Amino acid sequence: MRITLTDNNFNERLTIDTDLSVLNGTTSKIFDQLVISEIKQKKYNPKSAFIQILRDLNIQEMRFSKYCMGVLHLNDNVKYNRFKPRLLKINKILTQT
Repeated sequence: MRITLTDNNFNERLTIDTDLSVLNGTTSKIFDQLVISEIKQKKYNPKSAFIQILRDLNIQEMRFSKYCMGVLHLNDNVKYNRFKPRLLKINKILTQT
């Protein structure tokens, strides 16, 4: 599911993705414990209310490609050294209760 929020002037847009799933025809993976939020701004503003809320909650920014993460979770034979730190962090998030 995707939720999109925007400010009144359309200078900032926030998308929140939940219940992500990936499939390749034979294999599927559901990320039901993962929430991905993304801020899109016309001009970068570190004083954004959403950025400040995330900082107050000690939620750290992490850049990654949802496509690449899907490929890595579905294919065991793909080299993932470049993405290993991100993959480990996501797996840690997914295994927390």
